[in-house]
Amino acid sequence: MRTKKEIREECLIKPFKKRRCNKINVITAPTNIGKTYSIFNKIIPTSVDDGVTHFVVTAPDTMIHSQSQDAYESDLLKLNIPIYTKNDLSRFMKVKHSCVILLTNAM
Repeated sequence: MRTKKEIREECLIKPFKKRRCNKINVITAPTNIGKTYSIFNKIIPTSVDDGVTHFVVTAPDTMIHSQSQDAYESDLLKLNIPIYTKNDLSRFMKVKHSCVILLTNAM
């Protein structure tokens, strides 16, 4: 039986490391293995170190984004990476520094 950490590594981290530059890379994984945790604690900081500046984090509902902001915004701000919402789209598009925008397709 594999641990959650091993599954997270196989489903999220390894595919992320194999991503192709200048392409849209989509990584999917089952519920409750740490997608959001991995995005905010590993993928975004690692990508900033690699020179990426703009991140779009999508979710099917606004609750996930609210939880993400509560849980991870202060950690990202310590790395000088602000989080924006759909109300800040024009600011997100214009900034020159690393930043994240949270978008949802919820009505």
